[in-house]
Amino acid sequence: MSGIYSTKIPTLDTLEDVDIVDVVDDNLLQYNSTTREWENAVPGNAYFIKVLLGSDDNTGLDDATDYLLGGLVAQFSGTDFDYNNTDWNEGTSTWTCSKKGIYRINAQVAFRLTSDADRIRSCVINIFNSGSVVSSNTMKIESDSTTADDFIEYNSVINTLLEFDIGETMQMKLDWEVWGTSETMIIRASDDVTYLCINRVS
Repeated sequence: MSGIYSTKIPTLDTLEDVDIVDVVDDNLLQYNSTTREWENAVPGNAYFIKVLLGSDDNTGLDDATDYLLGGLVAQFSGTDFDYNNTDWNEGTSTWTCSKKGIYRINAQVAFRLTSDADRIRSCVINIFNSGSVVSSNTMKIESDSTTADDFIEYNSVINTLLEFDIGETMQMKLDWEVWGTSETMIIRASDDVTYLCINRVS
């Protein structure tokens, strides 16, 4: 059988008049139709944001629902990261999605009572997508409410995967309840204990 035939996906050694330039070990290649050259593909940088509580928040509340924590300051910025400072609004503690995808949401909040007199009954981290709760964690203690307890601080954690579309917003809001009414809740900031991380994974 004779004649000329072609395949849908030619191998590199069958291509003519195409140069392969500046190949780095283990890099992907991409074809530049303007220069007719195969070049190193530049992968996208990791997309992530970490916001950290800058100073203790003495809420003045013994019980709260949908408490929006202020004072969360973005920790990283710059051209080395696929991260836009405008994605995080410090004034409203709101993140706006700029790239559709699946995101890992990881947060920790340090709940601390103003003294040792009372105890924490529950503390919850809620993740909101455009005003609706999409993920929650719950820490609840069932104990004798008539006596004092040493359980005055708890670091609550949430770790989940959520889908966000461009323009959707995310907020972290807190619920808590204290045995009795004489003590109020402080959200602690020292030692990097209260933070929110947002990382695009797909």
